[in-house]
Amino acid sequence: MYGSNRYLHWKNLAKYLYDYGYKVRVVNPARIKGFAMSKLSRTKTDKADSVLIADFCKAMKPEAWYPQPHYIQELQQLVNRLNILIKHKTQETNRLEGASKAIANNI
Repeated sequence: MYGSNRYLHWKNLAKYLYDYGYKVRVVNPARIKGFAMSKLSRTKTDKADSVLIADFCKAMKPEAWYPQPHYIQELQQLVNRLNILIKHKTQETNRLEGASKAIANNI
């Protein structure tokens, strides 16, 4: 399956399949795209993509995916939350610098 940090839906599916005993391989979409370019593949349909991914897996044999331990997952969630809070603080600080006194009192 494709794995992308932009869309994390793949993690839920990968974990579900792993929990039910399936061997899961997660591949960066850029690797699949590079493989397609090396094959001079220009067709972009679901069927063509599935054949391309199967060919990639046969040729490249990507490593099996395993879920991270819970403590690592929790730590990543905490770090992500901290980054969001830092971003929000920066946004509010920037708003405060250009705000009038009436608005600044509400920030």
